[in-house]
Amino acid sequence: MKKKWKYFLQRILVNKISYAIFSPMIFFSERIKASRSDYINREIKETSEKIAENIFDSKIVLHGPFKGMVYAKARGQGSSYYAKLLGSYEKEIHPFIFTAFDNLYVSIINIGCDDGYYAIGLASHFKNIPVHAFDTNPKALWNAKHLAAENNVETYLHFSGTFTNSMTNDFSKGRSLFIVDCEGDEINIFTKTNAANFQTSDLLIELHLHLNPSAVFYFTSLFSASHHIEIVDSVPDHLKAMHYNYPEIKDLDYKTRLFIVEEREVFMQWIFLTAKNPCLE
Repeated sequence: MKKKWKYFLQRILVNKISYAIFSPMIFFSERIKASRSDYINREIKETSEKIAENIFDSKIVLHGPFKGMVYAKARGQGSSYYAKLLGSYEKEIHPFIFTAFDNLYVSIINIGCDDGYYAIGLASHFKNIPVHAFDTNPKALWNAKHLAAENNVETYLHFSGTFTNSMTNDFSKGRSLFIVDCEGDEINIFTKTNAANFQTSDLLIELHLHLNPSAVFYFTSLFSASHHIEIVDSVPDHLKAMHYNYPEIKDLDYKTRLFIVEEREVFMQWIFLTAKNPCLE
């Protein structure tokens, strides 16, 4: 009986004529709800931003491998400004960065440097070795150059546009460190043809699985003979907001914590490839 009444009401309320009459009101109602949601979210964002600006007024990275780095003017094209200032940005790979700090490199190559967070952070730690930063976005390079100057490491930085396969020979001698975040193009940069050029280098590559679902298998197959391999999963932003216990944010409400530590909506992985024979001639 209940199904019959439901069907009867549907015939009355959502037939072509009824729908034509009521659909404008439905549309208007949905627009009001969406506008209300936008208004509330904007208020939350503005409040959270005021709190964050107060916490990070020094514009100095507070934690993590790049603690002490000036991070004032530049804001990344696609990454969290406040997570970088807190030092929680991509905390999943901090152990790899700290491991790299203990190694001796002849050069550092950052492919997809964005605003220079990694390039400048690494240049500040590895004094007196060249850091080559590549990005296809001119604005990103402009930001990175200013960030280098703010941290007094512009002497060590070399900025360029697109990194191409033809450049791999330039970094095939000695042990280099590659930091790679190139939005899915990683499988085109590292190939069977040029893999031998990286056998003495260490590589930390962000894998964009939503673009290349089989990237883990691809790189594992490509480098298993020459490198030790470690893989780490990204932590969802919700869990970061729940569990990251940095003193600057531990007493904040959930929404403000999320605003500060949020980074990405999609699942990511990183692969860390450490050369088995870094001194191989």
